[in-house]
Amino acid sequence: MPAVPIYWLLNFCALVLLRLARFIALAYTRLWGAFSVPWFDHRFDWLKGPESWVWNERGIYGAKLIQPDDKVLDVCWGDGIYSGLYYSMFAGLVHAIDRDERGISLARKRYSRKNVKFFKLDITKEDFPLDNYDVIFMFAAIEHFSIEQGTQILQRIARALSASPNGSFLGSTQIILEEAIGQGHPEHDNEFTSTKQLQNFLSPHFAEIELWSSKWGLTGERKEAYFLCKKPIVHEKKNWW
Repeated sequence: MPAVPIYWLLNFCALVLLRLARFIALAYTRLWGAFSVPWFDHRFDWLKGPESWVWNERGIYGAKLIQPDDKVLDVCWGDGIYSGLYYSMFAGLVHAIDRDERGISLARKRYSRKNVKFFKLDITKEDFPLDNYDVIFMFAAIEHFSIEQGTQILQRIARALSASPNGSFLGSTQIILEEAIGQGHPEHDNEFTSTKQLQNFLSPHFAEIELWSSKWGLTGERKEAYFLCKKPIVHEKKNWW
């Protein structure tokens, strides 16, 4: 068979598979809320096709921060994809903590690596696996905690980074329109309406804060605010729970 017809046949097969994959991904996205899981399975983001790439930002930004032999803590890691596929490539040790048993089961099945350990842990009630880390991540999670809980978590993160000469805390949260506060995810307890509000929430715990935003979704309907915090400010330790 001539090479050109084979080329077009392969392209046709790719087009069919891509459209089928997008249909599956769209179905999962629309039914996700009915599944009653607090994390998104990012394998379905892959199925959306090459136009859907922005979710990789967390892994890329995070990997850029990590130095060889760094101890990394991934807080509220969801399905474990960033710890397993991105941070593990550069860190000496990655501890990933979450309180959802189903997420842990998926992570251990799909993203286990020799230098990655997944822990079932409630950060509002339990200590981190180690006292000191070099880099800590917390993506799309701080909004799930009340102002009081979030303040306590930030102070514990600052304390855990204080011994590292270049301790860094990188995370993100969705910026919500003021009129839409409380109308989004039912588990959001502290939503932010601006990057200024987010900076004010972070500044008591870190002396150096860098903020930037990214548009998510094919139409940019979601504004994801990233924060990179350094120079932790450690306050007097309290009994947090």
